[in-house]
Amino acid sequence: MEAPIDTIPLFVRAGSIVPLGAPVMSTQQPQAIAAVRVYPGADAEFTLYSDDGVTYSYEKGAGSTTTLRWDDAKHQLTHAGAAAWTEPDSRIVEIVR
Repeated sequence: MEAPIDTIPLFVRAGSIVPLGAPVMSTQQPQAIAAVRVYPGADAEFTLYSDDGVTYSYEKGAGSTTTLRWDDAKHQLTHAGAAAWTEPDSRIVEIVR
């Protein structure tokens, strides 16, 4: 793959779901989802795990999971389980072509 010297090529498998976190200043600040990138071309599933990020409560089962599913035929992203972001917003989902 040819690319300019100041560009690193990024190869992503078709059907990948990649959540991107928003910047955080410390572990005291909860991680938020800034965007979810979907690379179409195949069906996909991604399990997103979340806990408080500070304590060891996860060892006792505290935490939540969200399952993201991409249906390539419908070009549709769905989620099940805990809310992945505080205000579901279709603007954070990016379909990368």
